[in-house]
Amino acid sequence: MKWLFLDVIPADTNGDKSLTDADKDADKKVLATADVDGSHYIGVWLGSIDTVFGKTCIDGEELLAVYSAQSKNLVSEIDILSRKITTPPDLPRLGP
Repeated sequence: MKWLFLDVIPADTNGDKSLTDADKDADKKVLATADVDGSHYIGVWLGSIDTVFGKTCIDGEELLAVYSAQSKNLVSEIDILSRKITTPPDLPRLGP
């Protein structure tokens, strides 16, 4: 294993001294990647992911994530080696 892919809840908004799903809706999630030792952490969309529709590792060197944020559907590619993020224009609306 070379990398970690993380769904992060960045803050305890309800004050219960625990990061739980109760905090997730208020804070939004951060989708991130890091080396196994935690170094080279990078967040895809800081503090505003509503829903992650899916994510997958491509060729062992890129993370492709499809998600919604601020009422927009987005796709981001993270080059895991360089930690560069590419977010093309918004996707069309997904679902009903």
